[in-house]
Amino acid sequence: MGLGEFTLAKDELKKGLSILGRPWPNRVTLATLRETFKQFRFRYGLIRAVADLELDLEESKIVEYLGHVFYFNEENEANVLSNLRGLNRLELLGPSSALASSYAQVGVILGIIGLSGLAEKYMARGSSVLPEDAGAADRMMFANYAALYALAKGSWNDGETHSQEMYEQSHLIGDQRMMCYSISIMSIMLFMRGQTERCAQLREELINMTHDEEKQIRCWAAIEWAEIQELRGNIASALETLSDEDTLLEERGNTERIWLLGLQSRLLLLNWQPEPARQQAFAALETMKVSAPTGFYALEGYAATAEVLVELTKSASADESKTLLKASREAARCLQKFARVFAIGTPRSLVIKGRVDELGRQGSGQKAFEQAVVAAQTLQMPLEESRARAFITSQSQ
Repeated sequence: MGLGEFTLAKDELKKGLSILGRPWPNRVTLATLRETFKQFRFRYGLIRAVADLELDLEESKIVEYLGHVFYFNEENEANVLSNLRGLNRLELLGPSSALASSYAQVGVILGIIGLSGLAEKYMARGSSVLPEDAGAADRMMFANYAALYALAKGSWNDGETHSQEMYEQSHLIGDQRMMCYSISIMSIMLFMRGQTERCAQLREELINMTHDEEKQIRCWAAIEWAEIQELRGNIASALETLSDEDTLLEERGNTERIWLLGLQSRLLLLNWQPEPARQQAFAALETMKVSAPTGFYALEGYAATAEVLVELTKSASADESKTLLKASREAARCLQKFARVFAIGTPRSLVIKGRVDELGRQGSGQKAFEQAVVAAQTLQMPLEESRARAFITSQSQ
């Protein structure tokens, strides 16, 4: 897993379950329903089973790692099953650091599928059972899940607190990968909040730290650095940064692919290369249409894809305009779907909706632009607010 070889790791972890006599099920959907029912029974105090301490603990560790693998491979149903299965085993063992992290993992999943109220309860439950004397590694993992949950919904202060703790705890135990990961998360948060100078400093540090890291971390670092270069107007340098990243995505999931392809398409358009931009945008759109949003960090990929398609529609010939208008609407719907999962996508989603509306009739996007301003103010995202106000101003000229 440390090398990013997730397929190999998955096979080995499944072998581990078989050795324990608790193999991974062939029918994932049925097994997920069973584990869900069991979790509800725990919540209502209907299970009083005696744990097999050694086996239940070992199984919970294996399925926790499997959950990481399934998440990064975007095997969403298997990810849900692994997290529920691990949680149910840990429930038998009583309060512990592992149980706290497991509650938080399930809370993140519940947030992604839109069950925000239930997600809050699981996050609170995790916080309540985290032992005061928990070790650095345990605190690091809990902070990881808590940071992801907070940032996805735009709770910036909580997100910064948890990501900072993730960094400090990973530094204590010398976990280089998690140090890089925590810096990445912090920089994404700063980017979305419009704190671009601090973000740039962290991303420069990150790009220098990741030369020997596994493929996924290196890919994230490259994309994040390209975003900074774009903000600075260094379009050619940003494209060069991303030029080799396709090779890093061969075994990565769709979320990274959307992030990379979307950003590349916008950079290509800014570099006066409309046809390559069109190709990348359509490739990103096809991936967006078949993927559920699972990573808040891919906002720029979703948004950039839609932005490029809208721009291309505005300048398209009569023959191409129908195809591009349809693609623009599909990209806008994908971004709206992203925003329903991750609140931080709401302002940009509304801006894109307004821009697509404007393709049909001048002035029809005004309401969406105004809603975007309100959403950006609520989420404390000044760059998003500025973007929305720019379109409002353009309408009045």
